[in-house]
Amino acid sequence: VAISAPFTSSNSGDLVHVSAVVNDSNTVNAIQVYVDGTFVFEEDLGNQIDSYVQVPSGPHTIAVKAWDSSGSFDSTRTVNVSGSSSATCTVGEILPYVQICTPLANSSSSSPVTVKALATSQNLPVTSMRLHVDNTSTYTTDSSSLTTSVTLAKGVHKITVEAWDWTGQTWKQNVYTTVQ
Repeated sequence: VAISAPFTSSNSGDLVHVSAVVNDSNTVNAIQVYVDGTFVFEEDLGNQIDSYVQVPSGPHTIAVKAWDSSGSFDSTRTVNVSGSSSATCTVGEILPYVQICTPLANSSSSSPVTVKALATSQNLPVTSMRLHVDNTSTYTTDSSSLTTSVTLAKGVHKITVEAWDWTGQTWKQNVYTTVQ
């Protein structure tokens, strides 16, 4: 696992940019991000991640783990989080890509939860996007951007946004958020 962001011992605002590529001759089944040993973010498909994770102030360890058919492997980085960020929501550079802008991975919010996401593909146009909450489809739009609100009970919820282009190619991103 090659982590390109954050840099080791770097300083960051509360939105930490996490970008990594997995180099593996086997198919990568999942990539996950951990903050101080706590699972916060997951990619189910592909060999890269490029997203933002909300992290409280202080020194933290960011770990990226990947799984293939033979097991798991990981890389870690330390980052000092101080202050807040003014990062804008953009899709990753390796296409196709879905970026969930809100809620951020590892965030807390109140219900209803606003979900915003962007998608792009090398096979433009992106024709549709679908929101899944806890593995249940809840909203679909025929666009390359998704904005909606969902009423959720207190607790941890898996938010998945799936996109597809005119060729039928599909891809998705998952984040976990806690409703207070």
